[in-house]
Amino acid sequence: MLPKLFIFISKIFFGSFVFIYGLILYVPEVGVKTFDKRHDRVLDELLTNKKFERNILNEKKINNEIHNKQDEKISEKNISDEKINKENIQENQEKNNIQEKIKEKELEKQKNQRFLYYIFNEAIKQEHSSAKNKYTQNDINRICSLNLYVCDFTHFIGDFSNTQRLYYKAIIIYIINNIDEYLNSSEKISNIMSSLRIDQKGTGRRGYAGHHTMLINLPGISNKIEFMEVFTHELGHIIDLGVIKGSGGKLDSNFTEFGKKKFYLDDPSIDFYSYSWLSEDTTKSGKSRLDFVSGYAMTNPFEDFAESINMYINHYGVFEQMAETSLILHRKFNYIENLLDNNYLYTDTKNTEKAIENPERRPWDTTKIRL
Repeated sequence: MLPKLFIFISKIFFGSFVFIYGLILYVPEVGVKTFDKRHDRVLDELLTNKKFERNILNEKKINNEIHNKQDEKISEKNISDEKINKENIQENQEKNNIQEKIKEKELEKQKNQRFLYYIFNEAIKQEHSSAKNKYTQNDINRICSLNLYVCDFTHFIGDFSNTQRLYYKAIIIYIINNIDEYLNSSEKISNIMSSLRIDQKGTGRRGYAGHHTMLINLPGISNKIEFMEVFTHELGHIIDLGVIKGSGGKLDSNFTEFGKKKFYLDDPSIDFYSYSWLSEDTTKSGKSRLDFVSGYAMTNPFEDFAESINMYINHYGVFEQMAETSLILHRKFNYIENLLDNNYLYTDTKNTEKAIENPERRPWDTTKIRL
């Protein structure tokens, strides 16, 4: 029995030993593998977290860079907008300054124009010797600002006070500016004239004029009104010979200057001449004194033109009444009216009334009109 019991017990013990030993050997191996797996998962999680953190950091960095660039663009835009606003403000200020200067110049011009008109009217009431020296060079400069060209080409020969110079220049500028403003021509008197001399002691005729120049001798002129009329008459020659011209081509052989061909066939002046003239020294047959504004106008076509200019500008009403007595004179009236665009200075009411009473009466000289 004992041996069998011993053998049974020994088997049990050996089996338990083997089992326990197996457990001892097996369990640590399972634990290590489990631990390694857990460790791997932790590492993976850590790595994943780090990647996530890096991604977050990268996103933050990218977002920061985007925001910084946007901020920079906004800042640049703000700076640009501010610069544009400053430039616009500056540009508007400059425009306002320019407009203010233009307004100031216009106001100054209007003041000077009123001053010119005042001096012009004062001048034509003055005798040569009665003009007291009450004006200065500054006053002359004021009216000269309205036409610098005229002041540049006007020269006085003799002893003239500032007041006398002012009066003559006022008359000259006032008349030229009025004619130039309405003259139906591409050229203007101010641009064509190159010289105007006013001689205090000159002898000979009261006035001479050609294409570009004029001379007025004062000894033969009694007052400023006569000066104005002589000056207007001589301007008629400037307009006729220097301002209105043909465009070129063949020269007219009928109307010449002392035998020299000067006028192109399409010269507008020839239309006027042809109303009464065949050439510069031959009138058309059947001419009548009623076809002319004055006896002096019958001298030649050039004086006919100049006298008609003065009559229209300074005696408009008289010319209008005279024109009713002659078809030829009516055509001349319409020609001058179109040339000057219906612009004149004086109606001359007194002489117009006389012309109404006797429209066939003609003065010898329009600058000394006596009806």
